[in-house]
Amino acid sequence: MKESIFSLADARRDAALRAIGMRMTHGESGFVEFLSLTTRTPSWLAFAPVTSTGWSLGVVFHKQAVLARVNALGWLQLLMGLAGFLLLLAVVLVTTRTITRPLQHLDQAVGTMAAGDLDAPLPKPRGNDEVARLTVSFGKMQTDLKAYIAQLQATTAAKERVARELQIAHNIQMSLVPRTFPPFPKHHDFEIFAVLDPARQIGGDLYDFLLLDDDHLCIVIGDVSGKGIPAALFMAVTRSFLRAFFREERDPAVVFARLNDELASQGEANMFVTLFAAIVHLPSGEVRFTNGGHNPPYVLRTCGALDTLPKVGGIIVGAIPDMTYQTGTFRLGPGDTLVLFTDGVTEAQNVAGDFFGEDRTEQELLRLKGTGAEPLVKAMRELVRVFAEGAEQSDDITLMAFRYLGGGG
Repeated sequence: MKESIFSLADARRDAALRAIGMRMTHGESGFVEFLSLTTRTPSWLAFAPVTSTGWSLGVVFHKQAVLARVNALGWLQLLMGLAGFLLLLAVVLVTTRTITRPLQHLDQAVGTMAAGDLDAPLPKPRGNDEVARLTVSFGKMQTDLKAYIAQLQATTAAKERVARELQIAHNIQMSLVPRTFPPFPKHHDFEIFAVLDPARQIGGDLYDFLLLDDDHLCIVIGDVSGKGIPAALFMAVTRSFLRAFFREERDPAVVFARLNDELASQGEANMFVTLFAAIVHLPSGEVRFTNGGHNPPYVLRTCGALDTLPKVGGIIVGAIPDMTYQTGTFRLGPGDTLVLFTDGVTEAQNVAGDFFGEDRTEQELLRLKGTGAEPLVKAMRELVRVFAEGAEQSDDITLMAFRYLGGGG
């Protein structure tokens, strides 16, 4: 009790302690940080005057003692927070795993399905959450895909079967028209060549020629209304009738009248055919012909002229029964060429919608004067193809050329 705050401040040369002493003697009060005089540990000093005695009382609180419970409570809260975080993390992981595991299984199953195995098992849906509903949706998609693929396979098989049948029909149709050239190697008194290019796999155009005897050649070209299988069948029937009738009758008008009645009697199909037929007397070059509503052929003369045939009476064949037809005549000189075609030539269109037309046909034929039957037909077909510029062919194209070389060949 022999020391005072000032003597201690002087002994320790502690200006802060002296300043505290001065504040206390002046009757002030305060709460300041303080270094314990005995233990030299961080503390707090609270001081205030005792007015009844003139004294000033100061109390020292060691920080460690005061904050011990606060620190313990902080550590407790930290541990509790850490424990709560770990518990929350565990709940999140469990919940996430509960959600993601079905999604992983679903992803694996969908990947297997995408690889082509539509029988891949899907996880069983549990509950009624989004994952379960998604699984049910994928299950329905799997069932629908299997049904669709089965239907697609059946449709594809049916289409392939139809395609095979159409190819067979195409081959049969092509076998009905002569395709071996020259067709009569022993005859050197004429050249003949033809092409038939259907707009579809099978078409309704026809051409034919046959020797009725050593001196007479029959030439026929026609265009059946419509396209596809019905037109091809109608064409086959027409060809069969024509061949049978021309073996019995040499007058084209009589043949057309008989053919018209036969086809009209089968009128349920509502089909008809345009026909041109000619019988050439090979020794003389005289031609007897009948036209049943067909495009008039041209005669390309050796002199460079392009003649059209005389008009004869006759309408389309097979539409109306009991119709009569007329026979016309003209003569071919040595080197003259009879050019026959269907309307697929003159009505061929390019991408701009323009028609090949009769004027262009006549101009190109004149340019090809003096050409043999085969190169003339091939050149005209190529000209039509180039004119179309890749536009889709809308009608069957048939071209035939008969070049008369004279009775002596």
